[in-house]
Amino acid sequence: MGLDARKMTLFDCHVNADSTQQQNIRKYCAQARQQGLDGFCLTEPVVFSKSESTIKLPQFPAKEHSDLEILTGLEIEFTPETHTSMALRTAGLNPDYIINAVHSADGLSLRDMEYYTSQSRTDAYSNYLTCVFDSLDAAFEYSVLGHITYVSKYAYYPSPALEWREFPDILDNILMRTVFMGKGLELNASAYASEKLLMPSLSVLKRYRELGGEILTFGSGAHSYLHVGAHMHDMCEAAISCGFKYYTVFKKMRPQMYPL
Repeated sequence: MGLDARKMTLFDCHVNADSTQQQNIRKYCAQARQQGLDGFCLTEPVVFSKSESTIKLPQFPAKEHSDLEILTGLEIEFTPETHTSMALRTAGLNPDYIINAVHSADGLSLRDMEYYTSQSRTDAYSNYLTCVFDSLDAAFEYSVLGHITYVSKYAYYPSPALEWREFPDILDNILMRTVFMGKGLELNASAYASEKLLMPSLSVLKRYRELGGEILTFGSGAHSYLHVGAHMHDMCEAAISCGFKYYTVFKKMRPQMYPL
């Protein structure tokens, strides 16, 4: 039976909360309903700040949107220099879900073209994956590794997709440790509209399943209400094609499995 022919429980587990003031949450919820979602998770971005400002979970009027299950979470940016500080700043918040995300390597943002022009494609991807491997030992609590082929989103190369066959040893080390630690992966669609890229790529996702990976969340990575729930069915189809029968939604940091 095709995905469109049956009712599935659909959750977008990565909706960035930086724009969800009270006046905008209605737009997020309206878009979620239009996309056929049962709920979504507002993830507060947590990046290093010298101000050490207080981190709070997203706030919203729950009674106003009782037809949707709205969860709250964090997307914590891992760096070797700041992850211990991040652990202290986020302790005691009691979120539903935490994404461990690598957005930089070698001291440069992965959005910065210099990261790619200053080294070969092989080195740029290998150095990024080393950071992802290091992030497994983050001092802060987390549920999943976020978008683990994120480096491909901003790479200017003609073939940006990061495939398992290119870096099998380090990717296997990342994936096996993820499984061993009881963590999961996020399948992220934020580059799908522009580049037709899912993160991780399907070859990496398939290898994760072959190595025993079961915990898999779906995230649009939306920064606008217009993208809430985007490409959910593409992610479902991709997961099924890689051998997954369930996907995961975290509630109070406990994984709940939903059939695909």
